[in-house]
Amino acid sequence: MTGLVASQRSKTASKSRDGAVDGAHPELTSVDRFCQYGGVSAAGIRELSNRFMLFVGVALGARTGVIHVSTTEFASHGWWEQYKETVNEDPEMEVRGHDKFDTNFYVEIGDERFLIEMDGGKVDEVVPNPALNNRWEFGVEGDRETWEEFVAETPPAFNHEIIASNYRAAVRNEENRLELTGDNKKIFQHLRAFQRALDLMREAHNDGGGS
Repeated sequence: MTGLVASQRSKTASKSRDGAVDGAHPELTSVDRFCQYGGVSAAGIRELSNRFMLFVGVALGARTGVIHVSTTEFASHGWWEQYKETVNEDPEMEVRGHDKFDTNFYVEIGDERFLIEMDGGKVDEVVPNPALNNRWEFGVEGDRETWEEFVAETPPAFNHEIIASNYRAAVRNEENRLELTGDNKKIFQHLRAFQRALDLMREAHNDGGGS
């Protein structure tokens, strides 16, 4: 008899701890009960859960193209390294004569100039603030805001493509456009590869660069 009573008390206590019988805390959730008996703060558990779900959401968004997260500032050293990698791994730069693109060009972003040294359709080096002994055939100039529009995932009209932007600047004298400089003959000799190299700035920017 004593053993039976003890067994019943043990079962009752077990049920009380699970919240199934004990009416003192009927409002406790499973998380609350876990925290109560595990010595963990419920607020802490919920905060960790929220952070995990945010991380999952950002990761899935980045994979589906819904959201892009970048920690690299546009035109910083890290950004240019990402650009170099993007160009050098691009299959289109290996076809249609792009692999013959050995002409250096520069990109001027506001007060900063960057020399893009090409070798066989690949970026050999990006030289910030090139000196007189560096050589190039042509370049593209624009203020930083215009370049940021150009590399945006969905660029505005006329700043989506270099020829269109240059036309608005050179012919219509519009501001906030990109403008081509240098040897026009060389530009059009290498136009397809040159355009692709510039368009890959947008790809690099939105697949791991800075926004």
